[in-house]
Amino acid sequence: MKRSFEQKREQALKKLRVSAETQSASTKVDETRLSPIQDNVEYKNSPYYKDVDMDAITYKKKGRRPEVIPKFVKKGDNKNVTITLPPMRVGKYPKLGKNGNLGGKFSQDPKRAKFTVSLIPGKPDSIKDDELEDRQVNCIHFIKEQLDKAMGVAYHSEDCWSDLCKDVTEEEFIENAQHSVVKTYMDDDDGEMDSLSLTRSIVSYDGSDNSPVFWQMDENNELKIIKPKYINQNSLIEVQIQFRVWRMNERYGFSGDLQRDIVVLSMGEPYKKKEVESTKPQLPYIPFDVDE
Repeated sequence: MKRSFEQKREQALKKLRVSAETQSASTKVDETRLSPIQDNVEYKNSPYYKDVDMDAITYKKKGRRPEVIPKFVKKGDNKNVTITLPPMRVGKYPKLGKNGNLGGKFSQDPKRAKFTVSLIPGKPDSIKDDELEDRQVNCIHFIKEQLDKAMGVAYHSEDCWSDLCKDVTEEEFIENAQHSVVKTYMDDDDGEMDSLSLTRSIVSYDGSDNSPVFWQMDENNELKIIKPKYINQNSLIEVQIQFRVWRMNERYGFSGDLQRDIVVLSMGEPYKKKEVESTKPQLPYIPFDVDE
């Protein structure tokens, strides 16, 4: 019996989940463990992204192809820095369901498929925080400034991408970067704006399930795990991200890696296509007889 693509996809994901459960108990979510975002529940007055003493350095990447690359770290530490964003509005076409973007045009392989989300300024009327949108815009601006800073550090490092830097000025090198973490977004109501584009692999490097964990604040102001089937457009979520540098021949920049924990502050309404008015002429019905 020939199986449909949907059946094949579900079977592949089922194998991945079974593998994740049998490989190690540490891959399972401990529902008693609080999210690291728990420390930031008083989000109204705290721009978290500035709370971390963030620094841009260059370091020599290990592996089969060692190279010197730019990297974001916490000052005094060479580990990747993680920052918590202010609550942000979910843009069009989020792929945060259990399959991510698996099955799309460019993601037939579970090892290459991603959870994806665009984050933009904005909030529902139910969130009474008049300064939130300013903090969202400022956060995106802050991240753009940090990306430019990292490119400047790379430019002035003798061992970092010297082939890319030798024939251009620092300003040109910074401007030529194609950061996938910051993109231009077209909003139906507010027009063109900057957005943050974040991704997360649906499987880990060892093939285990890498799904995000969703949290919601209960009436006692405690975070509890929830399991929504989808996260809709215009939801308000709080996430953490890391920055990862990439280079493909002459193209280079930073991408944004979505971290495991996602706090859902408000769920948007399911997306509905706008009804297109008919161009047919509106003619009244007039009864009449037809000779046969």
